[in-house]
Amino acid sequence: MLFGLVALIAPIGRREDGPLTWRVPFAGLATLAPRRGTVAAVLVVLGGTTFDGVTRTPWWGSQVRLTVGWERTAVNTLGLVAVIAIVAVGYLLASYLAGSLGGTARSGAAARSIHTLVPIALAYSVAHYFSLLVFEGQTAWRLIPDPLGRGWDLFGTAGHQIDYLALTTTTIAVVVTSAMIVGHVAAVLLAHDRAAEDVGGSRAAIAQLPMTAVMVALTITGLTLLLSV
Repeated sequence: MLFGLVALIAPIGRREDGPLTWRVPFAGLATLAPRRGTVAAVLVVLGGTTFDGVTRTPWWGSQVRLTVGWERTAVNTLGLVAVIAIVAVGYLLASYLAGSLGGTARSGAAARSIHTLVPIALAYSVAHYFSLLVFEGQTAWRLIPDPLGRGWDLFGTAGHQIDYLALTTTTIAVVVTSAMIVGHVAAVLLAHDRAAEDVGGSRAAIAQLPMTAVMVALTITGLTLLLSV
């Protein structure tokens, strides 16, 4: 499901009659027809990635510093659940308020707007895991020549070492910042388009305020977590 949601961001889509076609990036998200569990899946991914950022802060380190083993696992699990719950409550409340302000059905508002969070979820993932992918991904060269773990070196790359100079701090900062900016701008634009589609006129600007507030809060939270690492 998650890969299907991210695929809607791509500039290549498929028409209803089958052929592939070009489209504006992120535009495919507007065609999303949420299924059972779509809202929960997006909120869990967004909340889980947010918690990953929390665990890298000095504050969280001080919370788990004296815990070990299963105790630390329990604390981390509770923290994960708590962060996901905070993100979910914020989004669901904003969706409900948006429906109330726009005069549309409040019961399905969360599903109608869940596509707007997909760019933010992707941005968070890129921001948190880009450097990890580049650095740890290099271990593939050491593992490929020994697929069965028997000490083989089929291609002479078993001794490959990770090059931690493959990325500069400037490159990481540019990629992370760009991902956050593009993701959140796309999310706001998608929210505006959905509000205009559901409400129309000047009332759309008012109806999208709660969702915009949540997105601004996520932006501030994401940047704060990244800067506090």
